[in-house]
Amino acid sequence: MALDVGNPQQEPHPLQELLFPTRAPLLPPIPDHDMFFHDDGKDQLNAQQELFVRSAMQRAIHPTRDNTRGPLILTGPAGTGKTRTMLAAIQRVLALNSTTQHNNNNGDRNHRRILVCTPSHTAANVITRRLASFLGADKLFRLLDASRPNSTYPLALLPFCCQDEKTGQFMLPPLERLFQCDVIVSTCSDAHLLYRAGFTNQQLRIHRQNVLTGIQPQLQSCGMSLGSDLIQSAATPHFSHLFIDEAAQATEAETLVPLSVVADPLGDKKVEVALVGDPRQLSPQVFCSKASKAGLGQSWIERLLRQSADCTGGGSQTLLGPNPNTMEELLKFSLQSTNSLSVFLTANYRGHPSFLALPSALFYSDMLQSAPPSLHKAQASKGKGSLKIHLEPQEWVEKLRMVESLSIPVIPSKKDEGGDDVVLEELLVPRKQYGFPIHFRGVVGNDVSVTVSSSFAGDSWMNKEEAETVVEIIKCLISKSQQDGVAIPPQSIGVMAPFRGQVDLIRKLLRQERLGGVDVGTIEDYQAVEWDVIVLSLTRSLSSLVQHDISRRLGVFGQPKRSNVALTRAENMFIVVGNPNIMMEHFVWRQFLLFCHRNGLWYGAKNDIREFSNAVVTSNLQDLANVNRREPSLEKQFNKMALSVPPTATHQHGVIVSTLERSLRSSSIV
Repeated sequence: MALDVGNPQQEPHPLQELLFPTRAPLLPPIPDHDMFFHDDGKDQLNAQQELFVRSAMQRAIHPTRDNTRGPLILTGPAGTGKTRTMLAAIQRVLALNSTTQHNNNNGDRNHRRILVCTPSHTAANVITRRLASFLGADKLFRLLDASRPNSTYPLALLPFCCQDEKTGQFMLPPLERLFQCDVIVSTCSDAHLLYRAGFTNQQLRIHRQNVLTGIQPQLQSCGMSLGSDLIQSAATPHFSHLFIDEAAQATEAETLVPLSVVADPLGDKKVEVALVGDPRQLSPQVFCSKASKAGLGQSWIERLLRQSADCTGGGSQTLLGPNPNTMEELLKFSLQSTNSLSVFLTANYRGHPSFLALPSALFYSDMLQSAPPSLHKAQASKGKGSLKIHLEPQEWVEKLRMVESLSIPVIPSKKDEGGDDVVLEELLVPRKQYGFPIHFRGVVGNDVSVTVSSSFAGDSWMNKEEAETVVEIIKCLISKSQQDGVAIPPQSIGVMAPFRGQVDLIRKLLRQERLGGVDVGTIEDYQAVEWDVIVLSLTRSLSSLVQHDISRRLGVFGQPKRSNVALTRAENMFIVVGNPNIMMEHFVWRQFLLFCHRNGLWYGAKNDIREFSNAVVTSNLQDLANVNRREPSLEKQFNKMALSVPPTATHQHGVIVSTLERSLRSSSIV
């Protein structure tokens, strides 16, 4: 049904604009004085978040009766409050159901019902928990497949499910309860249960119209007829909205499952669709190389952000503005446009501002801003991440000083071993930033294949030297400070590694030290999750194996999306353990290394000073030349992300210094 939309010989399909949008909808302007668009202060949304919420309400009040509109898109990096903004939009759209006077004034008597889907059960549970704060079990339902063990589901959320009284298996509730619910939450794949049960907008419309067709002749034979309102309501969709959270992690085929539930080409009013996610972070996991090359590894939200379209305003344009070559240009335009399908959030409410400096410059056109600390608590997400602890910024800094005392800082001299002068770019001269809770520990270890170590087949690796360094750092973090006796609980520390073999090794070493409370996982395990302390082990130490990793989409080198996730998981302290010689060979991690060097955050193993200087002057200049020419080699390395030079960042000898970093360096105490 939803796939048969691309035949040019046929009339435009009613869903054509939804799947392949060409224009932003023209809607009446939002009245600032209208109380139904007014933020009462409880949500505490910023201007960009409020724009998305108001756009969702505007669409709800002015539904389309012709072709389905293109989806509303909310994008932005981790920590900008995407899920929180989506929940605020859901709450305000549902509030329209109780505004009787408003509905009567606008001739709108429809009841809004929403289907919310995510690619994972973890994200679906988070949304259910947060929706439960303002919806009761009679209005909120969490849909689960019968094959899912009930022991894996949180007890606090069981009242929002339906279970068989004898077996305890999850099941569909009676139709009366489904009709009563205002919001149904499920994973994208589990939404097929509604389709198989016939509980879709299209099937419900057909059933209602069949009933009316059978009743109307009998009433007419008795000189009676059905009311016009009842006849018109037969074609009104049951679900008025579909929200897909973490949409960048779902394959386009996955999103078609919930879309088949809500889409009804012949319905009286068309459903409104909203996609929420960050296409700059992890894409859907596709293990078939043929499927990946065919485009299945690209999510619906990313395809839409890259799609060319004829938007309002004339000229050769895209969905978000004037014909861009890169996603950065798309994101930049979305900040300026008030009549587009996308809202890009830039205010970050998570962690120290220094955490944003490098990701902002590398992945988000140097547009991210750190919100005032006073707003962090109001925008903090609930249900994601670790056991939160409350330490003052100075206490975190003191813990970091203890970690730094375990090794020696890297401070290159002005002369190399041969006595020759080494000219260093001014930006590369270390200037210790004592307030930055970031630490890099250089370790030159050895890669060991899990297959060789255990005799079991697999494509995973471990690095004993890095694993032992990680354990040493964690033992230091959980020990009490001599000055104030502050210790970080193990449950507040998360350890990431790109290879499952390294995860298992670190977990084993931690348990030997009775530190099993520390969470250890792959980078994929930490998507959409934040922790007070993140310790990242890069693992790889043999440059000859990096190309093997890139070809199989493993590790972090040559994997910009996975690198972006790794760089944006920490809230209060971020520690990286890796081999600086390997890092200098790859763009993203070379920039991280240079960032740590010029801010005095690099400890442990170092590069040869002459090699370090030459790499800065030559390799980074080549990076910029490749980026400016958009050479295929760089685009291939960056997984077709088309990384462009951030427009407001400073580039001297190829060193990326973001606006945020410059402001932090100028205001820091040296």
